[in-house]
Amino acid sequence: MKIDDEILECVDQGLDILGQNVKQFIYFHLAKMKPRVPFRDIVLKPESLTTGLEDMFGIGAKVLEDSMIKEIKAHFDLSLEQCKDLRTAIIEARRKATETR
Repeated sequence: MKIDDEILECVDQGLDILGQNVKQFIYFHLAKMKPRVPFRDIVLKPESLTTGLEDMFGIGAKVLEDSMIKEIKAHFDLSLEQCKDLRTAIIEARRKATETR
């Protein structure tokens, strides 16, 4: 599995706390945002995901971000310091996976 696919799977699992229907609504909303944010681009533009979640959930978006970070942290065996926000967690996951492969 490619690194970006592994990260996207972690993001997807992090959103599982909302259930499948709400998760699909989030992906639909992100795809309709200006600028458009396709699911595959989340790894390249994590701030777009964060912004989209904040638009939908306000301060509740932090809970979702934390859930995604938790999945990335566990999957890539990152430290808490490496995961201060979603963007940093994704960057560190990519860096670590690249170094170990």
